[in-house]
Amino acid sequence: MAEFNPRDKSRTSQGKTRAMVRKHTAPPSGTDDGSLRWQWFTIQLLESAAFTTLSANACRAFFRIVIEHTSHAALENGKLVVTHPQFVSYGVTGEYVADAIDELEYKGLIKVRRGRAGSGVAHPNRFTRTFVGDHEGASPTDEWK
Repeated sequence: MAEFNPRDKSRTSQGKTRAMVRKHTAPPSGTDDGSLRWQWFTIQLLESAAFTTLSANACRAFFRIVIEHTSHAALENGKLVVTHPQFVSYGVTGEYVADAIDELEYKGLIKVRRGRAGSGVAHPNRFTRTFVGDHEGASPTDEWK
């Protein structure tokens, strides 16, 4: 059995207070310069078959879309644009970007509104994460379940 410090009121074996533990395990706070933004994921999502069976390229593509969502203060879900070079620079193999996106869509983690190209004007794909609400205030669809 652990020995407790008699002067410590928290009753933890190492003398740490719950407030100190919470302070160091809470989401970052302070000035919002963009480097401290964070995202949460439910355990249900992280343990789901859709998430645990992702290929390496699909996993990288998934987290690149998460980064894009976070960089827009989590307010643009459904209007997220990630270009092919952005996927490649994040580590998705160039020739498998489309396959990774298709895998994420098949497993229900994202929805893709396909863009089109032609006449010198490119319309990019727009991504929606299905496990969070969209930019219009609709609730998550949770298609990955």
